[in-house]
Amino acid sequence: MASYVAVSETTDTEDVEMLIFNLKAKNQNMRVNEITVNLETTGTDADVLFKDLQLCDGDDCYGYDEMTSGTSAEATFIDLDMDISKDTTKTLKVIGKINIVGTGGINEGDTAYVSLDASNIVGEDANYEDAITGTNVITGELMIFLTAVAKVSNMSASAGAIVDNPDLADVTFISVSYTHLRAHETVLDLVCRLLLE
Repeated sequence: MASYVAVSETTDTEDVEMLIFNLKAKNQNMRVNEITVNLETTGTDADVLFKDLQLCDGDDCYGYDEMTSGTSAEATFIDLDMDISKDTTKTLKVIGKINIVGTGGINEGDTAYVSLDASNIVGEDANYEDAITGTNVITGELMIFLTAVAKVSNMSASAGAIVDNPDLADVTFISVSYTHLRAHETVLDLVCRLLLE
């Protein structure tokens, strides 16, 4: 499923949630030191599309240290020193600031999604041993960037475990989906269709 994001030709678009996931310390306390996310884009290189990218733990946000260029890129968040107590879950978000549409920015209809491979999370337990293992990948929704997007209020959310490691950490991905207008519909058509379905 894809989500449409309204972007501007005059200002950057802030606070676009690209990925939401949970980290849980199961057997003992752990510290997360580094997280690298994968960025897949079409139309524009990731380092142009994303004017900024942050990893947020509630109100605490960390900027990336390094972002590679290209349509398949990586952004690495280092020196996180994020402590997670035993049996505690942290919900983390990857938030993007999207460049303007037009000269020097992105193109109308460009797309992007962010994914995270569990092997790209660097952390240690209380004994200074690797705290996170696994190779499962979680992927955020595909975002399509347009200057005109219909606003729809009907939404749903779902959650599911992606990594279930009994010895170390759980990573859970939570997705949010929206009811989209069909290409020819107006908001009034959508209301009528929802009432009929």
